[in-house]
Order: sequence, then C-alpha cells, then structure tokens
Amino acid sequence: MTSKVMNKDIEICQECNIEIDCNKDSIFIITKGEEERLWCHWCFEDLWKEYSDNGWAGDDIEYYLELEKEDD
Repeated sequence: MTSKVMNKDIEICQECNIEIDCNKDSIFIITKGEEERLWCHWCFEDLWKEYSDNGWAGDDIEYYLELEKEDD
C-alpha cells in the first residue's frame, strides 16, 4: 500500500511568488501595524533594510540591525 504525502508546509513568498518548503527553508515574516508580509530568504536578504527604514519590523530585522551595530 502506498500513501500519497501532501506537504502542507508550503508557503508562497509574497514578493517573488516562489514556493517555500518550510521543512527545508526559512521563512521571514515582517509586520507594519496590521499588515504582514511573508518572504523567502532571498527576498529578505535583498529588501530587509529598505523595509526596516520604512517602518517594518520583525525578529529577523531586529537581529540584522543588531549585527550592523556590532560591525560599527
């Protein structure tokens, strides 16, 4: 007997629309007020600073800002 496995842990990046397998890859969630965005790793790497400068927040943004402070 074979069973078909459905992967319910797939999310879609709201910036580039690629599928993100949450069992293999990280997702990044940023917020601004009531608005929320879910991004793949690549979009987050490219856009986190721009969005942070425009009032968006999230655990990963806070982490990256701390790393920047350490480099100064």
